[in-house]
Amino acid sequence: KWAVKTAFVSGTTRLVRDAAAQMARHVEDAPALSSIVARIRPGNVMITPLMAASGALGVLAVGRGADHPSFTDTDVAVIEELARQTGVGLANAAASARDHTVAETLQRSVLPDTLPEIPGLDLAVRYLPGTAGVDVGGDWYDAFPLEGGRVGLVIGDVVGHNIGSASIMGQMRHLLRAYAVDTVHPGDVLRRTARAQARLLPDTLATVIYALLDPATGELTYAN
Repeated sequence: KWAVKTAFVSGTTRLVRDAAAQMARHVEDAPALSSIVARIRPGNVMITPLMAASGALGVLAVGRGADHPSFTDTDVAVIEELARQTGVGLANAAASARDHTVAETLQRSVLPDTLPEIPGLDLAVRYLPGTAGVDVGGDWYDAFPLEGGRVGLVIGDVVGHNIGSASIMGQMRHLLRAYAVDTVHPGDVLRRTARAQARLLPDTLATVIYALLDPATGELTYAN
């Protein structure tokens, strides 16, 4: 335990000799662990930290039986490199998981919680990611009432599946909504939205279909 703690805290490799006797004392009250120690009979154990930019994430312990030679300098170098790459991989996986969680939260926050209640019209939506295992992206949908009893309907997609695309998706949604309020024809709404995107978000790419529905007459005008 002392060697594990020291390796973790100091960020340096520790070599424990006659490890079987030391480990046996620590696990004597745990029959299952005692049985494992008895079977592997570790003679020398090398403990090296799993390092990342933020510090040690854990340790890697590699043991050799008592009837095998001790670790050489080459062995130490190889195992330390393995630990370094493992630490980087763990840090990258953790960062990716955090980014995914943030992006998913952001996406949910900018999508409509509920669809508007509009007399004579039933609205429903279901979000199904197109890529297995990826629940986050720049896809969005929208529906909002406009003057004259008309309804704006939107389905769009910003390229990407990360925090950036989820953030841009929210901006695109609000841009389109703003222009839809005072612009009648869907084609004009998309032209104005595209100009704003080119000026304000020049490095992004998005596809959108915007439809204007009049529930009273059933007339649907759209542009994409």
